Amino acid sequence: MSGNAIVGGIVRIPVQPGKEKDFEEVFMAMRAHVLAREPGCNMYDLYKARSQDGKTAATYVVMEQWADQAALDKHREEPHMKAGLPKLAPLVAGTPDSQFFNFIS
Repeated sequence: MSGNAIVGGIVRIPVQPGKEKDFEEVFMAMRAHVLAREPGCNMYDLYKARSQDGKTAATYVVMEQWADQAALDKHREEPHMKAGLPKLAPLVAGTPDSQFFNFIS
């Protein structure tokens, strides 16, 4: 694969019960910075799993797409990410599961 290939990502994040609104607010503030300040970002969207009983951790999914690996690498070092991730940490119920993919079609 070329080093310039589009990169897609899916990050599953379990969020503590009762902390969903706080998580969404922090994430959406971070998302606004990503979309405004990172030209290599093609998509950075947040989804919430439909089946939630209110007692167990809610599962969120971030679907992201980057122009290339360099844009993704730069994203991880952005000041808004370094400032925002510590705000998300106390809201998360476990380790997020990240997977990244090379674009095919």
